[in-house]
Amino acid sequence: MARQLTGFISENDCIGDSLDSPGGINPNFLVLDEAVQSLSAYGNSLKAAIIPSGGNITVAGNVRADTIQNTSGQNLFVNGYPRQPGQIIERLSGLCDGSQITVGSGTYTMPNVTTFQDINSSRVDVTGSLINYTPPAGTTRVIYEYEPIFGYLNTDPIGHFSLSINGTEVIWSRATYRFAGSNPVARIKYIWIIRIGGTDDTANSGRQSTWTTSKELKLRARSYNNSYQIRLHSLSYWDGAGSGSLQPPFLTITSIA
Repeated sequence: MARQLTGFISENDCIGDSLDSPGGINPNFLVLDEAVQSLSAYGNSLKAAIIPSGGNITVAGNVRADTIQNTSGQNLFVNGYPRQPGQIIERLSGLCDGSQITVGSGTYTMPNVTTFQDINSSRVDVTGSLINYTPPAGTTRVIYEYEPIFGYLNTDPIGHFSLSINGTEVIWSRATYRFAGSNPVARIKYIWIIRIGGTDDTANSGRQSTWTTSKELKLRARSYNNSYQIRLHSLSYWDGAGSGSLQPPFLTITSIA
């Protein structure tokens, strides 16, 4: 039989019980133990809240678990997203086709790649690589990943790529891709990890001391010289014949606690 929630509720009051609150929960703070695996507050629709050791549930409105903390006061979950070190808080990932993707930190419009990009010896922005991103609170690392089709305009194409944050090149992020032969084509994966916290070091490692507002992330690229030019987003061959079909890249941003 369910018991009504009244007064201050401790873990010993809850173990093994079904809890009922037909008139609303009062007060708005519970202290529970890992032995309490779920609650049912039928009046305000609290269902299946998993409680870690020493967890706190903040209750408001229609009863929702906004924040769960451990006994040291560290947030383990905020708005349903994990905050334990090393866990993924959110992943924004999609095809660069102009579609909108919603994650915990907001709704983002993916870049829209509609044609090939030929890159010579002049440094240019890489199409499909730009996004303005704000990581969720508690993020310690942001992983930037970009996956285009890398092809050729000349024999033996060589491409140089690097990440920019708010217009500043991250020197250690520089990468060179080279494919020998007359007609090479392959999907490549560019990746860089941006640390958050400590001393800002955008120009070398990309580290951000804080990151609470939107920052522009993008790749810039050039070919080695005009005898080794590259073409992006083109599938040169398919089914035993020449193709030249458009293949938009993928862009993924991962925030880690």
